[in-house]
Amino acid sequence: MKHEITDLDEIYTEIGQELINLIPDDFKESWIRTEIFEDAWSISIFYKKPKGTYGYINDDIDSLEEKIKLLHSLYKDNTSEPWSSATFHLTNTFEMNLDLSYEDISDFGKSSERRETWIKNNLGKDAKIDWY
Repeated sequence: MKHEITDLDEIYTEIGQELINLIPDDFKESWIRTEIFEDAWSISIFYKKPKGTYGYINDDIDSLEEKIKLLHSLYKDNTSEPWSSATFHLTNTFEMNLDLSYEDISDFGKSSERRETWIKNNLGKDAKIDWY
């Protein structure tokens, strides 16, 4: 399968820019949490607000979803085992980090449990999230 974008650095930059376009300018940190299994995926965006609470974005993210699916495809094309989940972390100084996981996520019944574990590990067990 051929892709217009074939450079991983280029797609990382585009994902970072999409994230910056979606979150408020006064964010402290932001995260994209994603899971991809075959033709199903889940993408959520969290960002830390100036007062320490967290915002959540799950609307108008079609372009970001396409870039993340492209990144997944690029990895799949170049490795024998594609990742199943990823966390993109972006600071307000525009430093970006990507953590990939290869765990079995085929049990969609455990999706909420995995999300709660992710929140605890990345945002903290007492994180106050504005879900609207």
